[in-house]
Amino acid sequence: MSTTRNIMQVTPNIQEEGEGQKNSLKKETGEGKQRTSIVKKEPEAKREAYCKGLAEDGAVINGSLRPVHRGELLIGVEGKWYDATKFGKYHPGGDIIYEFENKDATAQFLAYHDPNILKKLKLKIKGEYDVPGGNDFHMAWLRLNAKFEKEGRYKTPIGFLYSRVAILIALFAGVVGMIYMYRATGQAVLFGLGAACLAAIWQQSGFLMHDTMHNHILHNRREDQRLGFIFGNVLVGIAGQWWRDEHNEHHVFTNTVVDGVGPSDPQMVEDVWIQSELLIPYFFQPSVTIILQCQQYYFVPLCIIAGLLFVKIDSLTHTSRSIDIIGAVLHIGWVGAVLLYLPTLSDKIFFYFLANLFSGILSIQLLVSHYAKPWTEKDATKTPGSFAARQVEAVLDITCPPWLDWFHGGLHIHSVHHMFPRMCRCHYREVYDEIIGMCEDHNVELDRCGWIEAIQRCVHHFGTVKGKLAAKIATKSSVDLASQGLRRRQAAGNRITIQ
Repeated sequence: MSTTRNIMQVTPNIQEEGEGQKNSLKKETGEGKQRTSIVKKEPEAKREAYCKGLAEDGAVINGSLRPVHRGELLIGVEGKWYDATKFGKYHPGGDIIYEFENKDATAQFLAYHDPNILKKLKLKIKGEYDVPGGNDFHMAWLRLNAKFEKEGRYKTPIGFLYSRVAILIALFAGVVGMIYMYRATGQAVLFGLGAACLAAIWQQSGFLMHDTMHNHILHNRREDQRLGFIFGNVLVGIAGQWWRDEHNEHHVFTNTVVDGVGPSDPQMVEDVWIQSELLIPYFFQPSVTIILQCQQYYFVPLCIIAGLLFVKIDSLTHTSRSIDIIGAVLHIGWVGAVLLYLPTLSDKIFFYFLANLFSGILSIQLLVSHYAKPWTEKDATKTPGSFAARQVEAVLDITCPPWLDWFHGGLHIHSVHHMFPRMCRCHYREVYDEIIGMCEDHNVELDRCGWIEAIQRCVHHFGTVKGKLAAKIATKSSVDLASQGLRRRQAAGNRITIQ
């Protein structure tokens, strides 16, 4: 019996079980009570069908939602069913592989993996299937991905790393030099420039953490992650592996929710704002909704004042890895050594505070590419042939002259990064015209605007979602008042009956 038939036979069994449950309910409770029971149990049953995802080392990926897996794990790639049952728990990307159990994962596999990796893994082939056809845009993306592979776009010249490290050394010299001159002259402008240099170290190191955790620099997972520890944990103060685990989820399931369960993109959800009406049901609490009525006003100030600092705290409070704790100690050590060189305690505090204000720019940079873009149901992103179009739909590109690419860390050309996540940012400009042309040829909108306009769009979008939240509150208040009135009338009727 072919694997395809085995998979197709799963559905009738589930339906038969469901019919049995319904018949049982009819016998025990009657038709009317049966409906009430199903309504109550269905959301709970759906929530129980999901759990939090796990990283390769077993660490919990907070904010992720993983379907509970049972039995054989078959993954479809380019028309072949691969048995990944034993390999699943060793998958370097964690248990995200189970999202594609009994599904075609050709696009996701080609986007995130070297195509030769299947030969090295030697997974057993359990059958074949007809690869679901995508639209013309999907086919164009497949051809372009193969072209980039052939051209060596997924390799990075070592000179790129050297140039980034040189920038970090220059910035560190700037911090030390400005503090030294400030001590000698007391000029406030030197104090501010020193803080700006420290913020720039955090910003540029954050971009390098992103590069290395994507394996973009050395293209060796172990070696890249060692560099990621230096750039992320030590220099920025963010737990690099924690960030990587959440970022993997973000890339595959950008701006997604599981209906009735919760959001499933951990890097695009915060407790202090809602950027999509699809998120409203999961934040609907009186204390939270009052604050969210002002979200379009405090988004930018909060990012600037405490954005990076909150990410550092969040990463440390959600990691259990000892290596992340060691990295935090080293980060505090080198930053503390810099601050100790300042003459007074107030100088030390204000210098660190000012550096955090400047680094708030990084927080905004990391968010504007997605916050004003549409959210969708998670399962919809697994539809074969939809990968490339969904990646374009979920991102906003920031236009700027090439000499400013360093400032955005390459992430302003976000469509390239999401459609071709194996490619290092040093190639983005080189291939961008091809991406634009591909989108134009297939009438796919590639959303682009300047950085200031992108921020304005985010703020306006927050205001729009706030309006929908206000309408939801008003509706809920009306329903609550009606329910209270009904309960009062019922209570009054009970009193009359008793009398």
